[in-house]
Amino acid sequence: MNDTPENSGHEAGYLRWLTRRILVADDNAQDRALLSSFLKRRGHLVRTVDRGVDAIDVAPLFRPHVVFLAIHTPEPDGWEVCEQLRASNNVEEAAIFALTTNAPGEYAARCRHAHFDAYLLKPVELDLADRLVHSSSH
Repeated sequence: MNDTPENSGHEAGYLRWLTRRILVADDNAQDRALLSSFLKRRGHLVRTVDRGVDAIDVAPLFRPHVVFLAIHTPEPDGWEVCEQLRASNNVEEAAIFALTTNAPGEYAARCRHAHFDAYLLKPVELDLADRLVHSSSH
């Protein structure tokens, strides 16, 4: 491979496209650490929070491309956080994925209504999370 400035610039642009800003909001420290460390190893910029209010505060400044948001995150819960993020000027286009330990039959409809892009069962299948990050068009 040739190391000309043209190739270096193209490669840098390609790497920027692959690198995503990802916010992980989960009150379970172990789940949060597992997902965030995996995403960091994949080359992404990751911020983590353990409360809904912190996700609401951090997201507009961090401007994530992707948000992984636990439904049962306290203060407020994930349903309310998703609604507020969708209303935020710097976050409304982010892909937001709900995280839950169980998924009753009504979760699919409720997630669509709350404007989540999808939901994942915890513990999160890391390869699936990676595919979702890269398939998000945001």
